Amino acid sequence: MAGGPCERRASCHRRGLRHPGTRHRDTGEGPADLRVDFSGLDSIDSVGLSTLLMIRRLTDLAGVRLHLDERPLALERLLDITGTLHHLTAPRAEGSGGQRPGTG
Repeated sequence: MAGGPCERRASCHRRGLRHPGTRHRDTGEGPADLRVDFSGLDSIDSVGLSTLLMIRRLTDLAGVRLHLDERPLALERLLDITGTLHHLTAPRAEGSGGQRPGTG
């Protein structure tokens, strides 16, 4: 869906602006963790994977830990085949300035 909330938020982030629905940890507002429950997921494609990668970037920037709960086999397989399982599920390194494992 063009112009959806995720697209608007990513666009705002690229311009250095804060989307009105986004709260940052440095202000003391917002959650420390974001849990995404995939128990009802039947299938996922490259658009879904791209969305997960964008969510991971945004949560890292906000200092929020991302948890992918109840991952079905289809999601596990996609993350394994694309090599993104570790990237999406590894804990954010504290004190690394937002750098994640494998990001040099």
